[in-house]
Amino acid sequence: MPPINDLLYRQDLALERLSDAQARRCLATLNDARRALQDQLLAIDDTATPYSAQQARVMLAQVDAASRMLTQRLGEQVEAAALPVGRLAMGHVLAAIRDNERVLVDAGNRIQFQALARILEPDALLLHRHSLERYGRQIVDRIARDIGAGLASGKSIPQMTETVCGTVGTLARNAGSAELIVRMEVSRAYNDSSQQTMEEAAKVLDEPGTTDPLMRQIIELRDKRNHPFSRASEDVTAPMDRPFHVPVAAVEVVAAAMGVRRVSGILWPVEGADYVGFNLPAHYNERGRISPWRASWGG
Repeated sequence: MPPINDLLYRQDLALERLSDAQARRCLATLNDARRALQDQLLAIDDTATPYSAQQARVMLAQVDAASRMLTQRLGEQVEAAALPVGRLAMGHVLAAIRDNERVLVDAGNRIQFQALARILEPDALLLHRHSLERYGRQIVDRIARDIGAGLASGKSIPQMTETVCGTVGTLARNAGSAELIVRMEVSRAYNDSSQQTMEEAAKVLDEPGTTDPLMRQIIELRDKRNHPFSRASEDVTAPMDRPFHVPVAAVEVVAAAMGVRRVSGILWPVEGADYVGFNLPAHYNERGRISPWRASWGG
């Protein structure tokens, strides 16, 4: 395996381990929240069987409070991961440039300082909140429907608690959504930081009007878990300030070769014959990343 490909492969594995670790923390948080809510719901006075509308309102209020706490805790996890993810991305970008150009003896610290300043901007850590808050609202809405159905059918509080908090209850069934959000936010934080570092590197390394500018390339870790889009987009390049273009037809060809009948979950819009997007993630469960590239590097 050529040295640069070996470097990129090692970087892929580092990002994969980090993403998996965050997902495991997310699931642990969900399990803690589920057990805590279960204890609270079982503590509601169950002298009336079936439970009353008032008890249902109390249960829903506790669910709402638990959802807000869960959203906050997941947000804290993502925020705590953002800085190490950003530093990891910055190191990967600088390593890829150094292995190809050997010019970062003097410029590396300057690029690193400027990129880190951008990674630490307050707004850079807040983009995840919308998706987590939406997840919290969806959970409350789904549990509210379950509580309403339980009230109508005459279930007891222990029965409703099992419906909501049991090992196959509403919260457990929606654990995958929270894990997906965390994985997507790790991908976003990594690729945003990569983009910021590459922009700062281009300012330092490229002369105005250069015919061989620093560009961006999509890198994928190829395995059986790949989305068809990932295989079709691998090695696609784009200028630093322009979006990537991935042909829809190329994705469909790869999907057919993989035995995938229907391609879904792509986030980039279709413009003309291409999927078009400025940065990853481009689809759900994204594991790809962007890396620096010049035409003169080849490969």
